[in-house]
Amino acid sequence: MAYFPEAELKMTNRESLKGYRFANKNAEHNFCPNCGTSLFVNCDKGQYKGTFAVNVRTIDDLDPKTLKLKSGDGKSIQGL
Repeated sequence: MAYFPEAELKMTNRESLKGYRFANKNAEHNFCPNCGTSLFVNCDKGQYKGTFAVNVRTIDDLDPKTLKLKSGDGKSIQGL
């Protein structure tokens, strides 16, 4: 997953995706309706409101091996 502000993303066919909210319901997880692949998470409440976590393996013409990674402590994130 890579994290982006909503303003930096361009998505097509978003209305065809299936959403689900886990646990505290602060983020909507969006899945492909055909294969069930997790595409992105829309953090629309809480500390990370307006942030999208995108599954980079689903981005056309992007090789995840070419990305410069920055690790983080996801366990300490509040509100997701």
